[in-house]
Amino acid sequence: MPARRPSFRDDIVYEDDYPRRFAGEDDDGAWKAVRSRQQEAVAKEIEKRRESGEALRPEVPAHGRNLSGTFWGQAWNRNLMAYSDYDSRMPRGRTCFRSGGVMDLKIDRGTVSAVVAGTRIYEVRISVAPLDEERWAALKKRCQGEIGGLVELLSGQLSDHVLREVTELDRGLFPSPQEMKLSCSCPDYAGLCKHLAATLYAVGSRLDDQPALLFTLRGVDPSEMVVSGATEAIAHLTAPAESEAARVQALEGVDLSRLFGIGGES
Repeated sequence: MPARRPSFRDDIVYEDDYPRRFAGEDDDGAWKAVRSRQQEAVAKEIEKRRESGEALRPEVPAHGRNLSGTFWGQAWNRNLMAYSDYDSRMPRGRTCFRSGGVMDLKIDRGTVSAVVAGTRIYEVRISVAPLDEERWAALKKRCQGEIGGLVELLSGQLSDHVLREVTELDRGLFPSPQEMKLSCSCPDYAGLCKHLAATLYAVGSRLDDQPALLFTLRGVDPSEMVVSGATEAIAHLTAPAESEAARVQALEGVDLSRLFGIGGES
């Protein structure tokens, strides 16, 4: 008995599988011919657009089969899979990303854009809401005094407490589905097509090399997680205080030895 083909979910339109679904699933020869023609057409369009001046550089994983290899990239991908809205729709995006389908990826303040190759060339745009000011202030306060420097922060060499705080689903740095508006020029009506999913994975890969882009995307300055704790501590140490109790309360939770580089092993 031949192996049973996996079923399609009725609530997701896989646009690049449209010919196969309606031309007869058992006609593999016809499907391969259709797919071959589609790939040739896409390759010609990419070449034409490159000749006109578009870079269209593929964004591929830098770590072989692993989608990401550093703390920030891995944390971004874990965040994506933590939302039930995405879990059934990400595998096809992983395949598209690994094959070099995501090109010309750009990450700016509040926006991600890319050109993605499918059965045709599609334009992808993702709008990300800025990190809420109160949420950002609360995150900095919870991490106050525990981040030794900007290099330490961006390299992900953080304490377990800080790692938990920055990756917390509801109050960390990463956006929820409700904070993202997804747009793709493909005809799929699903909220998250494979081209968008591939682009989201490409963001994780880019964060491996440029983790500061996560802060750029959310509209916040990573140095504030380091500087704010130091400046506030210095201010409390040097400014007049009404009482010693008030000074102690103001500095509660700040690791002064780590902040000013004193103590530790000699």
